[in-house]
Amino acid sequence: MNVLIHIDQSWSYQFFEFNKNYLSTQDFFKFTDEFYRSAGEYLLAQANFQHGLSREDYGIITDRAFRICDAYPEIGRQLQFALTTLHNSLRPALGALPGLVHNLTTVTNTDGLLIGIVCETR
Repeated sequence: MNVLIHIDQSWSYQFFEFNKNYLSTQDFFKFTDEFYRSAGEYLLAQANFQHGLSREDYGIITDRAFRICDAYPEIGRQLQFALTTLHNSLRPALGALPGLVHNLTTVTNTDGLLIGIVCETR
């Protein structure tokens, strides 16, 4: 089953607005792709931990998701905060999923803002 979970675009907008000076020196599309991939991995780990993912597997996935903080050390803390804030806003929806999430896809609008995730459960 595929479940679409809406994300208010203000989450992305606020992050990009807060970090616009730093991000103006980066390849925006490369950064955005990495950032949203990290967000997807982090949300996948969080959703599956609530449904029985082992602590070891959880640690592996979250470590992989937070590698973006090492890749962009100037804004590493803001990245970690943004991912945690996103998870906290989606916690009730992720907890309501009917089981383990096997695939999670991020959905963006034409402005490049994250507006949702599609969770594939089985």
